[in-house]
Amino acid sequence: MGSAEDEFTPLSQLTDETGKCKVRVRISRLWESFNPKNNILFGLDSLLIDDQGETMQARVLPNDIELFEERLVEGKVYALSDFTVQETRESYMSCSNYWTIYFRRKTVVNEIEGDIDSIPLHSFEFVNFKDLHSRRDNNSLVTDVLGHIVHVGKLQKFKKKSRHIQTCDAAIRNLRYKLKAKVRDNTGRMNLMIFCEVAEKLVGVSAEKLVDEIKEDDDWYTLPKKIADLLGSTHTFQVFDKYGNGSFSVWWIMDHVSVPVAVATTGQCTVEPVLEDNVNMADPSPTTTQGRVNPVREGGVTTVQARPKSTRLSKPNKRLRGDDWIN
Repeated sequence: MGSAEDEFTPLSQLTDETGKCKVRVRISRLWESFNPKNNILFGLDSLLIDDQGETMQARVLPNDIELFEERLVEGKVYALSDFTVQETRESYMSCSNYWTIYFRRKTVVNEIEGDIDSIPLHSFEFVNFKDLHSRRDNNSLVTDVLGHIVHVGKLQKFKKKSRHIQTCDAAIRNLRYKLKAKVRDNTGRMNLMIFCEVAEKLVGVSAEKLVDEIKEDDDWYTLPKKIADLLGSTHTFQVFDKYGNGSFSVWWIMDHVSVPVAVATTGQCTVEPVLEDNVNMADPSPTTTQGRVNPVREGGVTTVQARPKSTRLSKPNKRLRGDDWIN
């Protein structure tokens, strides 16, 4: 079943006036909705995604959960028919679709196997950190953010009515860059760390925007063109060694400006990005290094030549994360 694409109706075309139809969807998320204050069960909810990447929330009403809870599995793809479509509820929705699918006792659920890779595994409506204040006191949608977890508190257990609930506090930080660059001149080579806003200035685009441009799973493991284009480029950097151990981070990019006197050692270098691990913030105290494409020597300034490196990264253990090049 489900081999002919034209027999399925896209989620984007569903309304309360849609007649009898069939949809081909993946269950991206599946959860039981209830009110923790009074233990009232609302239903078995799910987030559905179709081939076009459109999303819609679905609900199995409490009296029908036993009919469907063993048949619906998170991550699998199904052909659904004989359901109803109603207006979305006013609070705590997982997507911004105006409509919601409701399972009926006669709803037909058939699992689809085979060619299902065209349907995404996940869908999110990410909100930038700077826009989070607009969601304050607005519970119509749950909010998706993409960030770096910097703290996780202790797990706390408590009982609400007949349910045992576990929670913990967590702190997340906005996505930020951490670039590892190798630079080399005719006297040797050094490594530089380039963080956050400084790296954004160098790349020319925010980390959030690079993440938004990712469309395919394999793109998480490929060095973005914006960063790959830095290979062989030259810049003037002011750098610092926070711990005095020879590990230098970039404090400022000083292209097209005069190099300050007495605060730094100066050298010209060509960048070769090498990206690993996760970001760690540092509070700098600067030194200066300068970069140019061709190897020349001008007074106290040294030019370096970068060694070419593949833009293909090894896949990390965790899927759906770009930790090798963005944090």
